[in-house]
Amino acid sequence: MLKGLILAVFAMLLPLAAAGCAAKSDGGAPAVCGGPGDPECAAGYFCDKPAGTCAEPAARGTCTEMKPMCTRDWRPVCGCDGNTYGNDCTRIAAGVSKDHDGECAPTNVDPDAGKPACGGPENLPCGEGEFCDMPAGTCGKFDEMGVCEAITKMCTMEWRPVCGCDGNTYGNDCNRRGAGVSKAADGECAPAQ
Repeated sequence: MLKGLILAVFAMLLPLAAAGCAAKSDGGAPAVCGGPGDPECAAGYFCDKPAGTCAEPAARGTCTEMKPMCTRDWRPVCGCDGNTYGNDCTRIAAGVSKDHDGECAPTNVDPDAGKPACGGPENLPCGEGEFCDMPAGTCGKFDEMGVCEAITKMCTMEWRPVCGCDGNTYGNDCNRRGAGVSKAADGECAPAQ
């Protein structure tokens, strides 16, 4: 009789346990992901790995639904993509795992130029013997980012004038870089009024 009662209770609990597992997998999305042999997350989900495991390709995470709407409260988190997100919800909405709480450290490399970046809102410096060469015409305005360039030591005498951001005309671009000055424009500077 006890055996029959246990089997009856087990038979009633089994469907509930199965329903709990289905709920954890969020309608078909696997609960565990990212490891060798783990299934991919379903559409609308991403594999959210534990904080600090960005550099570990085999780190396991959980499939998390990408949230379509988030609040604007500022609680910054750094994503594994190197971008700072306003809060955890905006990071999840972007489908990016978290590296750590707080803002990401500024990167000091211009991905387009492959050279160290400088200037910008953080006023990133260049190394010794270099200057921050801003994009032509910006002269460091609007928190513009530049690239660190070596201050040239020897230049030709050819006359191809450029106007420096300091208001001086240089004989050529090499002379401008030798002075450690960004370029305002090609050609001579307009006379001061």
